[in-house]
Formats: sequence, structure tokens, C-alpha cells
Amino acid sequence: MAESSSLDCTKHPCITPIPPLPRPSKELPDAFRVTPLLPEEASFRHSGWVNRRRLVWDALERISASASRLDRFGNCGSGCYVQYSATAEAVRLTASFCRDRLCQPCGRARSRLIADNLCRHCIGKTVRFATFTLKHNVTPLKDQIRRLYAAFVALRRRRVWRQHVAGGCAVLEVKIGQDDRWHVHLHTLIEGTFIEQRLLSSEWHAVTGDSYIVDVRRLSGTDKEIRYVASYCGKPLDATLFSRPVQTDEFARAIRGTRIISTFGTWRGLDVDALDPSAPTDWQSVGSLRELLADAKRGDPWAVSLLGLLASRTQEISLCPADTS
Repeated sequence: MAESSSLDCTKHPCITPIPPLPRPSKELPDAFRVTPLLPEEASFRHSGWVNRRRLVWDALERISASASRLDRFGNCGSGCYVQYSATAEAVRLTASFCRDRLCQPCGRARSRLIADNLCRHCIGKTVRFATFTLKHNVTPLKDQIRRLYAAFVALRRRRVWRQHVAGGCAVLEVKIGQDDRWHVHLHTLIEGTFIEQRLLSSEWHAVTGDSYIVDVRRLSGTDKEIRYVASYCGKPLDATLFSRPVQTDEFARAIRGTRIISTFGTWRGLDVDALDPSAPTDWQSVGSLRELLADAKRGDPWAVSLLGLLASRTQEISLCPADTS
């Protein structure tokens, strides 16, 4: 690979200093704390969402999140090591990850994993993409999510659904509509035979009583649409929420304990979070991220090349599901 200078590497936007999060209002005893996040680790892990990360942190504080949750969220990406696989001839970063539903890098990691599993599962199947939307109203978000799920269960019990759909999965999405009300809907992948949009809309209206907006289309056979659906699994907060602290707090409370993705019918039991069985298993640590940066600053050619590779692929690297904690 072409080598870049150590100066270029150390000035990469993903390894420049980012503002630290404020000290939490709740402290944990040192024996229960996650390894503290180093500045360079924070840059690699969180440079793509610095401002939004702070807004999520503020929301967690306002809703009185537990001290352990704040500690995990604030130190997501700590203990970062560089690993190498001889069989794959690839490198990656591994660290202690929080896996919080409101953490963007962890969410993207899960989305990528789920997408890989769904793409493999859909091979050779006739799959359609359908979205079910609730009519906007002023009821609390938690109640709307419960109603959406209850309506979808009722829909799956109806004769028309059972005649056309064998199984599938559903993913929740929540955003703020143009009328400043909650926009709650399910994105689904359904395996089965053709079902007319008009008929499906009528069935949806029958179980909701007031909602009829349904979109259904057959997938083209590529992975793109499946990955689009899976992306909602790791979408912690829609962009429409970040400028609305009150709604952000309500979302953080409502989403707690809520299953974002569920399977049904013949897909029930599908492990959407399963690791790829064909993935390399010979990952070996070659040093910490801090050591790599120090070597690159000293001009070590190998460290400079490796750092340049990691920095250019930092978004992909940060999706690594491995966890050394």
C-alpha cells in the first residue's frame, strides 16, 4: 500500500482531539468502572458524532440513567487494541463497547451484523418490503409503540395475512413528523406470495381503526434494500429528535425495554445477532491504539501505513462486533 507521512496520519479527522464528555452526576466505585476512555480512542470511536453524542449524554443525565449505564456509554471504545488476521490478511480495532441503544457506533455495528444475517437468510426466498404506519396523534410515545405492536400482532392473525405471508421480521422506526407529532412505523421484510397493496391497507385499517397507510413492494434481489431495513435497528435517534430535548428524553424512556427488531412466522427463532460462522477466528492483538499512534509519530513506516489504513476505514473498523471486555 502507498505510505503517507506520519504528519498526514496524525492530522486525520478521526484521530484529532475531540471534546470530552462532562463528568457524570453519578459516580461509580473504581472497582465497577469501565476502563477510562483515552482521547485518541475517543477520536477513533466518536469523531463522527461528537455533538450528537453530547446531546445523548445530556438526555441520559436528564432521565436519571444509572451510573453504570453512563459509565459504559461515556467510555465506549476504551481499551482499544489493533488486531491482525493472517487468514483474512486484514486488521481491525477491538475495544470495550457499551452496546447502548442510544450509541451511534454500537448501533451501526449491530445494524451491519443484522443486515449480514438477513441477507444470508433471504437467499433463494421471495421477499417483500412493507411499511406499516400509525396515524399521527398526541398520545405518549410509549403508548403509541405498544399500540403499533398490538396492531401488527392482530394483523398477523387475520386470514388474508396468513394466506399470503409465511414469515418475516419487523423493525421499529420512530421520528418526528412535519406536524411535530410522533411518526411511528414498522419496516418489515415478509416472505410469501403477492398481496395487493390496497388489500393490505384495508387489513391494516381493520386492526388499527384509523390508519391505512401501507407501502409494499417486492425486493429487487439485491442486498441494498435488506440493508436499508436493517439500518433502522441501529439508528439510535432520528435526526428530527436531536434539536428537541423534551422529545429526546421521551424517546429514551419509551425505547427502554422495547424490542427494536422481531421475527415472526417461519422466521421466528432466527438469530439476527449471530456472528458470521465463516468470519476469521485467528485475530491476534499486535498492540494498543496508543502504541500505534506513538510509533507513527516517531515515523515508523509500518505504524504509519497501518494507521493510515485504519484511519481511512475507521467507520468500518468501529463496527467490529468483537469485545475484549
